[in-house]
Formats: sequence, C-alpha cells, structure tokens
Amino acid sequence: QALIAIAQCCTHLHTICIENCRNVSDASLEALGDHLCEIKHITFDQMYQFTDVGAKALGRSCSRLQSLCFTQCSMAENVGISSVGMTSLIQCFPYLRKINLTRSNLTDQAVDSLVQSCKWLQELDMRLTKITDVALISIATHSKTIFVLGLVHTKISAAGLRHLSMHCNSLKVLLFNCS
Repeated sequence: QALIAIAQCCTHLHTICIENCRNVSDASLEALGDHLCEIKHITFDQMYQFTDVGAKALGRSCSRLQSLCFTQCSMAENVGISSVGMTSLIQCFPYLRKINLTRSNLTDQAVDSLVQSCKWLQELDMRLTKITDVALISIATHSKTIFVLGLVHTKISAAGLRHLSMHCNSLKVLLFNCS
C-alpha cells in the first residue's frame, strides 16, 4: 500500500530503490508504471511477490528508464518474473544503460533480446544466473557499447570468454570466475 501511495503522490520521482520488501505485489508495479512516467532508475532487491503481470505493467509507461536492477527477485522458477516476462519487460526500455539481473531467472534467449533491444547498454550484471556461452555470443554480436560485464557463477566456458574477448573491444571491466 505504501508503494502505491508513493507512486500516486510523488509522480516526479526519477529514482526509486526498494529492498527487502517481500509484500510488493503486481498492483504496486502497476502503480509505478501508471504514475512514474519520468522514472529513470529503478532498483528492486529481494522482492518475490510480483510476477510477469506486474513487470508488463511497469514496462508500459517507463520508457525513459536508464538503469534497472532486479536482484534476487526470482528465487524459484515458478516465483517472481519468468524469463519470458523478463524478455518482454526489457524490450520496453530501449534507453537502458545499466541492468543488473543478479540471481534472476535469466536465460540466454532473454540476454539476446536484451542486447538487441538496448543499443546503448553499457553495464550488464548477470552474476549467479544460468546463462551460457550462447549469451556471450549474443553480447559479442549485438552489444558494441558494453564496458562492464558481470559473469560470476554462471555456466560460461573458456571458449565463450575467448569469443567475447575477440569481439567486445569496448569492454573495460569483466567479472568472472573459473570453475
């Protein structure tokens, strides 16, 4: 309820960061989407009650978004935003420069959609996801502006990193681990 009231009354917010609020629902995201048209930076951390319905509502009118952080918002496959929901949400934000999807239900297909939709993307954090070398090939092929990439605890291999290194000349910061 509090988030809905904030969205309705503080319509000129450009940044909102919500952490550890386990009762934020699809209705809350709908209120954000309906009232915060000027929002540029959104951070959601450890929120599990909203689904693809809320994500779609958020994407309807927040097209100016430049930074999006969905960390630990989908701890199980059937809870939170699905990969399909993530893909459709990302396509709503062509001006994204920074996205953090740590510990989300991110897939290689969603990464491909992300890098094809967000031509200005500079920072992408995909730590603790199940992405593979397929995602790295998409990044290397479609994202020429990315300079920070987080890949710690993913399913990538040395071959994927090699491909990435040969095609991503703008990369300045690369975070990964060797298994």
